[in-house]
Amino acid sequence: MLTGTPTSFGDFSVIQVGKRIAQGGAGTIFSLSSHPGFVLKKYHQHSDLNYYERKVASMLGNTPATDPASFLEFTWPLCSVAEDGSFVGYVMPSLGNKSYFSLSKFINKKARQVNGLSEFLGHRIILAHNLSAILSKIHKLGYLVVDLKPQNCLVEKQSLQVTLIDTDGFFVPANDGAHFPAKQFTPEFIAPELCDKAPSNADIMQDNFALAVIVFQLLNNGIHPFQASMKTKQLTIQEMVQRQKFAYGRVKTTRLVTSKYSVHECFPDDIRELFDQAFASKVRPSSQDWRDCLRNYTAFKEGVVSKCSNNSDHLVLAGRCGQCELDARQSRRVQSAQKGSSSRLRSNYPSKAPVNLTTNKKISNVGAPAVIKRIKTKLLARSMGKAVVTHFAASIIVSVHDYTVVDFFDYIEMKLESVLSTSIYIFILFVFFYKLNRGEPARDCPSCGAYAGSLRFLSKVEIPFGYRHQTKSGRADKRYKHNPMLYNQISDWKCTYCDNTVQFTHVPHPSPNKKTPISSKKVI
Repeated sequence: MLTGTPTSFGDFSVIQVGKRIAQGGAGTIFSLSSHPGFVLKKYHQHSDLNYYERKVASMLGNTPATDPASFLEFTWPLCSVAEDGSFVGYVMPSLGNKSYFSLSKFINKKARQVNGLSEFLGHRIILAHNLSAILSKIHKLGYLVVDLKPQNCLVEKQSLQVTLIDTDGFFVPANDGAHFPAKQFTPEFIAPELCDKAPSNADIMQDNFALAVIVFQLLNNGIHPFQASMKTKQLTIQEMVQRQKFAYGRVKTTRLVTSKYSVHECFPDDIRELFDQAFASKVRPSSQDWRDCLRNYTAFKEGVVSKCSNNSDHLVLAGRCGQCELDARQSRRVQSAQKGSSSRLRSNYPSKAPVNLTTNKKISNVGAPAVIKRIKTKLLARSMGKAVVTHFAASIIVSVHDYTVVDFFDYIEMKLESVLSTSIYIFILFVFFYKLNRGEPARDCPSCGAYAGSLRFLSKVEIPFGYRHQTKSGRADKRYKHNPMLYNQISDWKCTYCDNTVQFTHVPHPSPNKKTPISSKKVI
């Protein structure tokens, strides 16, 4: 029997659980048939119930809101819930039947089109303002989100109200001066000073950094502020963050190449100043700073915000429409490419030379992206290079150890005399390195076709799936002595070629890891 406590929002002394709504790594969300408008988060048995009991108690003693409407800004606990006298979870307000979408759906243009969301830039500015305002309330009470990312923010489609979820994962201060630290954060949203540290070391500057990243993505076509190309080598976004390679500042750098879809140069000066401070300094703008700055651009104002005469989805900020300027640049780029292509055709086929329109050659798939060929070429070259270096390094070490070859020219002469054996060794090593770098074809990038070995691991989440042998009710079948709990793992990977994030869903396993076979994959 589940029991709670009487609150100002209702009497939860006796609770009747309804349908399961959602399931996460720590617990499962259920509707309450006895209390419509509220839901129950019940922790899994493997969770640290003692830790969450004390943490929820601290959250109940210091709430960020006092009425149900305000509670929709946060999925905040209303009361603890016990089963047979033992803590199992807490009650929180339900989000109701309104249409909620993850904030990540508003950042990406394709996701907006698929989900029927507004393309109007002004709406994304309002989202950035609303998120900043909510975060400001949290910070005033001493809480930190730490794992602040678009996936942990829900947006109501009509009102553009932002709701922070998974609040029991926040940094929570306790009444006795201690605190309950956060246990996780997500790559690409981790501040530079925390790249090699645990989430428990996070302070308010971590939230300020993650907020600035989200605001930048909302205003700049989903581009990450550290998503840029390097002339020497390419790093992951988190590696760029760690090295503070911010390419979109007011002071341009020649070593970094910004995205060709960026409109950052058209941002108003006060917004660009906050971005420079957020990504080039350790003393970053607060959530209140962002709230106050963005408030100036949430409504039409003469000389500040106005409609675009070319497209109703665009917005003119401080006299410039970034999207129109981007469209003009892309149009000039296409025209330039077409002119270059035409000139090359004319040079290859002079007007007086006859052109043979018939051919017996098989036409290849001209629609396939060129990146596929480049990826395979790089894979072959990398594998062959490693094979050659490994073979000659190993043979030199063996020769020096046996004191059979000392002089370099003698060594080269010996290798030339045994070309066949050298070729065989190099071929064997080439096959080994090719298979090692290639990876499983099933794990290739679904976006650009990059080979599996080019995907870089980001993070994983393990969700309880059930038991290997279980009854119809979902309980463990006690007839089997060895009946482990199975976990359904979801892992995120970054493609180093198309820069998309690929999500693998792995088959259920007692102890899943990165190499566990996958059942499906998708681009997120």
